[in-house]
Amino acid sequence: MAVEGTRVVQRTQLYLGDPANTEGRDEMTRLLSILVPSRETLDRFSVPTSSPTAVPTLPPPTATSPPPNIPILPPLPTLPPPLPPVQTLPLP
Repeated sequence: MAVEGTRVVQRTQLYLGDPANTEGRDEMTRLLSILVPSRETLDRFSVPTSSPTAVPTLPPPTATSPPPNIPILPPLPTLPPPLPPVQTLPLP
């Protein structure tokens, strides 16, 4: 779903970038401004990293360390060998 949303925004931006496309331009611009806030709007809600209220970030994971909060599960047990075929006896 996230990829589809990104594709819609990209295609809308391409459509609006072509001056020959005039139909629906106002509505697309209005909807795009709702979906993708301006830099000024984002700056009003952002917190500088030097701020004491900034959320601490985790260091990037290494190849040998598991992601945080995900338990390491033990390996699955091996299955026993299959049972031999059942021999049927004729009825008396």
